[in-house]
Amino acid sequence: MDQPSEGGMTRPTWKNEINITAILALLMFAITVGGVVLQHGRFTQRVEQWIASHEDLHKQRLADLTASSARLDERIKSVEAESRSIDNLRYRMTVQEQERAADSKAQEDTRK
Repeated sequence: MDQPSEGGMTRPTWKNEINITAILALLMFAITVGGVVLQHGRFTQRVEQWIASHEDLHKQRLADLTASSARLDERIKSVEAESRSIDNLRYRMTVQEQERAADSKAQEDTRK
């Protein structure tokens, strides 16, 4: 069994014995490694699905914001057009008031 070595000490020999405990330990280790690999794969798949759905959410939100921005631009254009027409009306009212004042003055001058 033990072989003598230098210095008078015996070196233990390695025995190639496989017992049920070693087999069960290796089997449990293999099952654990397999479970970790499987769980990591499932986790990775769920993360990739979440990333894809989140990218879709961002694309949809961008489309909504673009549409909203386009509607807002149209509303601003219509308000600007209305503002220009109001400015034009103010100018026309001022001109009419000046004409009325001139007409009133002319009427007073003709009455005298």
